[in-house]
Amino acid sequence: MITRSKARSRQSLGSVASPRARPPRRTSTQKRTAQQSSEGVIDGAKAVGGRRSSLAGGRKRSTGQARSCNSSNCKTCPDLLHSLDFSSNITGRKFSAINIHIHEIHCKLQNFIYLLTCLCCNIQYVGETIIPMHSRMNIHRKGKTGCEIAINHFTNVCPGAKFSIRVLEKLPGNGYKNGKRDKEMYKYRLEREDFWMKKLRTIYPYGLNEKSKDMNKKSLNWPVGKLFPPLARHGQRETENRNRTKVPALNPLKHFLNFEQNLMSFPVLIRANECRRLLDSFKIKDIRFLVTDSKKVLLDSYNESRNYWCDLIQDIFLTKTFQDEEVKRKKKKRPKFMFLLILSTKALTTLNSLLSCTILMSLILFLKNFKMMKSLPLFTG
Repeated sequence: MITRSKARSRQSLGSVASPRARPPRRTSTQKRTAQQSSEGVIDGAKAVGGRRSSLAGGRKRSTGQARSCNSSNCKTCPDLLHSLDFSSNITGRKFSAINIHIHEIHCKLQNFIYLLTCLCCNIQYVGETIIPMHSRMNIHRKGKTGCEIAINHFTNVCPGAKFSIRVLEKLPGNGYKNGKRDKEMYKYRLEREDFWMKKLRTIYPYGLNEKSKDMNKKSLNWPVGKLFPPLARHGQRETENRNRTKVPALNPLKHFLNFEQNLMSFPVLIRANECRRLLDSFKIKDIRFLVTDSKKVLLDSYNESRNYWCDLIQDIFLTKTFQDEEVKRKKKKRPKFMFLLILSTKALTTLNSLLSCTILMSLILFLKNFKMMKSLPLFTG
């Protein structure tokens, strides 16, 4: 038998309450269940807590905050750096990302240029992709074909090492046109990838990229360092006590083992940059000796890390001593008329005091007359 009080408690509050009555207060258990069932709690115009939130006017995301898929199976989000600033491993120069904001960086981004940095040795790689970021990063982790230098690095040089991911530039759209890949966008994406490869100097042996698009027949035999744009002057120029060779006459670092030991004393993050700066202070003959000695040491005790430093030293040396054949051909031609003067220091000072415009003009007239006289039968016979 149902009593009147039980029947009243079973009735819904909406059917009992009048239209003008205030909605009943929910208990603490009802609030807790409502929070657990919803994906986020709205506080004014901001979304607080939870994964997603929706408003009556549509979904709204707070600006200035990085997006994340919050999936426990995603391997890309933990390695993705939500920052717009980055630097080159070789030069140490700092740059900023182009056409993207922090809140637009997420693991499903498409049609962009990215930068991978080895977390073990800080060497870098620049790539481009049209597919979502997480799919492209999975190819880098598991792929056995592609850029052989990058595959060899994470297999033999730094086995098992992870890499960080940065977005360098976001290109317009998603790279597709009418459901197919846009060929013009693909061409433009390759140009921007090549631009960042040279700007950050990531072509081997400076980085993990295999080659540049400029490595054609003309520049196939060029050293890699000649492909990079020159560095702008960093800091103020020294006016006093200028000495480009800051190393002693007998340079102990020209021996590869001493150079390697000195190089390993620097932190990993700046090691490649310090190698470049140190070689810039060397004389050419010392770098030449260092290259020769490094090859001997490499034959005696070979390892992948030492081979990388040997290749880098050799390319820096070739870059410093390289001369293009076209430049050699365009040398200044020998003048038609030459006048040889053999002067000592005293004769030079005496000549400067005696020579004047009149003497020079008479000398020119004498040469002209001598040329005319030489054409006469008396001189030719």
